[in-house]
Amino acid sequence: MLSLNEPEKDPVKDDVPGRPAWLAVLTARELDVLKAITRGLSNKEVGRELGLAEVTVKLHLRSIFRKMGARSRSDAAVIATKASVG
Repeated sequence: MLSLNEPEKDPVKDDVPGRPAWLAVLTARELDVLKAITRGLSNKEVGRELGLAEVTVKLHLRSIFRKMGARSRSDAAVIATKASVG
Protein backbone atom coordinates (compact mmCIF):
# COMPACT_ATOMS: atom_id res chain seq x y z
CA MET A 1 0.00 0.00 0.00
CA LEU A 2 1.27 3.47 -0.88
CA SER A 3 2.00 5.67 2.08
CA LEU A 4 1.31 9.37 1.84
CA ASN A 5 4.79 10.10 3.18
CA GLU A 6 6.65 8.00 0.60
CA PRO A 7 7.38 9.36 -2.86
CA GLU A 8 5.85 7.34 -5.66
CA LYS A 9 8.45 5.20 -7.43
CA ASP A 10 8.82 5.51 -11.18
CA PRO A 11 8.04 2.08 -12.70
CA VAL A 12 9.96 2.98 -15.88
CA LYS A 13 13.25 3.90 -14.21
CA ASP A 14 16.32 2.74 -16.09
CA ASP A 15 19.84 3.04 -14.70
CA VAL A 16 21.71 2.59 -17.99
CA PRO A 17 23.03 6.01 -19.05
CA GLY A 18 21.99 7.15 -22.50
CA ARG A 19 19.37 4.44 -22.93
CA PRO A 20 15.71 5.47 -23.02
CA ALA A 21 13.73 4.27 -20.00
CA TRP A 22 10.97 2.81 -22.20
CA LEU A 23 13.46 0.41 -23.76
CA ALA A 24 13.92 -1.36 -20.42
CA VAL A 25 10.20 -2.17 -20.13
CA LEU A 26 9.60 -3.58 -23.61
CA THR A 27 9.39 -7.36 -23.83
CA ALA A 28 11.65 -9.19 -26.27
CA ARG A 29 8.68 -9.77 -28.60
CA GLU A 30 7.61 -6.12 -28.42
CA LEU A 31 11.16 -5.15 -29.33
CA ASP A 32 11.03 -7.52 -32.33
CA VAL A 33 7.77 -5.90 -33.47
CA LEU A 34 9.19 -2.40 -32.96
CA LYS A 35 12.29 -3.23 -35.01
CA ALA A 36 10.06 -4.57 -37.79
CA ILE A 37 7.92 -1.42 -37.95
CA THR A 38 11.04 0.75 -38.08
CA ARG A 39 11.85 -1.16 -41.28
CA GLY A 40 8.47 -0.13 -42.66
CA LEU A 41 6.73 -3.49 -42.49
CA SER A 42 2.94 -3.68 -42.31
CA ASN A 43 1.15 -5.55 -39.52
CA LYS A 44 0.57 -8.47 -41.86
CA GLU A 45 4.25 -8.56 -42.88
CA VAL A 46 5.38 -8.35 -39.25
CA GLY A 47 3.06 -11.23 -38.40
CA ARG A 48 4.42 -13.39 -41.21
CA GLU A 49 8.02 -12.62 -40.28
CA LEU A 50 7.57 -13.31 -36.57
CA GLY A 51 4.97 -16.08 -36.82
CA LEU A 52 2.22 -14.04 -35.17
CA ALA A 53 -1.42 -13.39 -36.00
CA GLU A 54 -2.09 -9.86 -37.24
CA VAL A 55 -4.32 -9.18 -34.23
CA THR A 56 -1.41 -10.14 -31.93
CA VAL A 57 0.86 -7.69 -33.75
CA LYS A 58 -1.76 -4.97 -33.18
CA LEU A 59 -1.89 -5.81 -29.45
CA HIS A 60 1.89 -5.63 -29.21
CA LEU A 61 1.86 -2.27 -31.00
CA ARG A 62 -0.72 -0.84 -28.63
CA SER A 63 1.43 -1.89 -25.68
CA ILE A 64 4.57 -0.48 -27.34
CA PHE A 65 2.88 2.87 -27.99
CA ARG A 66 1.75 3.11 -24.38
CA LYS A 67 5.18 2.25 -22.97
CA MET A 68 6.99 4.62 -25.32
CA GLY A 69 4.49 7.44 -25.10
CA ALA A 70 4.08 7.31 -28.87
CA ARG A 71 0.89 8.58 -30.49
CA SER A 72 1.12 6.55 -33.68
CA ARG A 73 3.03 3.90 -35.58
CA SER A 74 5.15 6.52 -37.35
CA ASP A 75 5.80 8.33 -34.05
CA ALA A 76 7.03 5.05 -32.51
CA ALA A 77 9.24 4.36 -35.53
CA VAL A 78 10.81 7.82 -35.33
CA ILE A 79 11.40 7.56 -31.56
CA ALA A 80 12.93 4.08 -31.97
CA THR A 81 15.16 5.20 -34.84
CA LYS A 82 16.44 8.15 -32.81
CA ALA A 83 17.22 5.71 -29.99
CA SER A 84 19.13 3.46 -32.46
CA VAL A 85 16.66 0.59 -32.10
CA GLY A 86 16.38 -1.45 -35.23
